[in-house]
Amino acid sequence: MSIFRPLNSDESNLFTIRCVITFSSEPSGMIAGGSKITVVTSLLTAPTSNNLPDYFGIFFSGGIFYATYGKEFTSTPCVSIMPRMSAVGDLSNNSSVGDNPIPLTFWNNIQKYEDSAYPNASNYNFAFGFKEATNGNLISTSASTKINGFDLIITGPVKLGVTTGNSNKGWSVGSGNDATTAYSYMDIGIGKGNPVCSLDINGGFKTTTLVLTHNKIDGVTVTTPVITAKDSGKIVTLDASGGSISLNLPTPDAGLNYKFIVVADPGTYTITISSTSDGSTTTAKLFGIIHMNNSISNFTSAVTNFQFTDSATISDTMSIVCDGTNWYFDAIGDAASSISIT
Repeated sequence: MSIFRPLNSDESNLFTIRCVITFSSEPSGMIAGGSKITVVTSLLTAPTSNNLPDYFGIFFSGGIFYATYGKEFTSTPCVSIMPRMSAVGDLSNNSSVGDNPIPLTFWNNIQKYEDSAYPNASNYNFAFGFKEATNGNLISTSASTKINGFDLIITGPVKLGVTTGNSNKGWSVGSGNDATTAYSYMDIGIGKGNPVCSLDINGGFKTTTLVLTHNKIDGVTVTTPVITAKDSGKIVTLDASGGSISLNLPTPDAGLNYKFIVVADPGTYTITISSTSDGSTTTAKLFGIIHMNNSISNFTSAVTNFQFTDSATISDTMSIVCDGTNWYFDAIGDAASSISIT
């Protein structure tokens, strides 16, 4: 299945079921099925049953094959059936029974599979058989007929979800059966072809913001601002006009980065950003450069807290990035005492 639109299709989420049947013995009853189908006479050559939908099945009776998808399609799927001949000589021109098989199908329950979880002659998605081109008679397929089996391919759109445990170099669904995430090992170009790095963008790139406000009023905690690894890359706005803000950086991980901007006059309050890992007692080192009052201070010894003081003004900023162990910041403050570290 393709998680996104295949390169050769305008449709999304196309799911393909392929099945190869060989008449190695006389077909009888259930001849192929997924992991939750009881098979009487297994004639399945490929793939293995665990690579089929759980309730996929093919039931044989009276020369007709009855099939169920084992998967719900969002619109009518396409079915392709190709008979396999027993010998290369069967491809030559003659008029024996089975020389010219034509596959024919009948649709019963076109899209859904719940009502045909266990296919039989009255409960199925579609049925098919092979007729002789010369006289129109149904060919009673068996291990001794010139038809040695068939290839069956069903393709149609389904709801997004994990449909295979095999990863590839294209788009894949994230682990843990979480259909809300996807990943790729490819270099991805947005607005341009021939990308030269993991993400090659031509044009604007817009990020989202994370709005944080005070967490204390008159010394009483009313809310606890939280910043997580998923917020990496965001612009974080800080409004301490109604009370102080105390914020812990997430557990250090290479590549995490944030830009903090003071968006309101803090009055008598402060904004403290700590390198304490997720509120635990384990602290990461914090290094950085502060541009303040036309001077530059370089902090090369380890600190744990960065603070916008009550002298901070609107547009004071701090950008910070993690190398996996330590945090490195670059801060700009307008007033001489607008920033402090401890």
